Formats: sequence, C-alpha cells, structure tokens
Amino acid sequence: MDEKWIPFNLNSSIKVRLTDLGYQRLADIYNEMTKKLSLHTYMSASFYKNKADENGYTEFQAWDFIRKFGGVTIHGGPEYYEMDILIKMK
Repeated sequence: MDEKWIPFNLNSSIKVRLTDLGYQRLADIYNEMTKKLSLHTYMSASFYKNKADENGYTEFQAWDFIRKFGGVTIHGGPEYYEMDILIKMK
C-alpha cells in the first residue's frame, strides 16, 4: 500500500466535537488555574459549550488540545471528545 504523508504543524488549528465531559474538563482546567492564582473567578462547562461553532466543533491549536486532553485520552476510557477531528490545512 502506498502511503501519502502530509506535513502538519502543531501550531495549526484543529476542530473537535467535545462531549459534556470534555466541556467540563475545560472548565475544571480553568477553575484550577484561577484558584491557584487566587483570582476568584469561575467558569462553567456551559460557557465553553456556548463557544462551539454551529456544527458543535470547538477550535484549538493542536498542541493545546494535546496538552488539555492527552493525559485523559485512554483507549476504552471516558470520552471527552469524538474521535473524528477537522484539521485546518493551508
């Protein structure tokens, strides 16, 4: 089988459909950071859910998505996002 490789920069944008658990993870990450900084602000999962586009996708830089979800991505584990992603190509 002939494979074709396409270069992809981790600074490039991807779009992912998060589950409710994924939106909660974004809120938890934010809230943990602001607690450490004593900023006393709170963000709910619905805040992030409302930022999704009309098709339910949330945009990330690829490296940022990996940072936020890499540690909880486990085969057969809880689903934080759908497996199909959109990659923005130049």
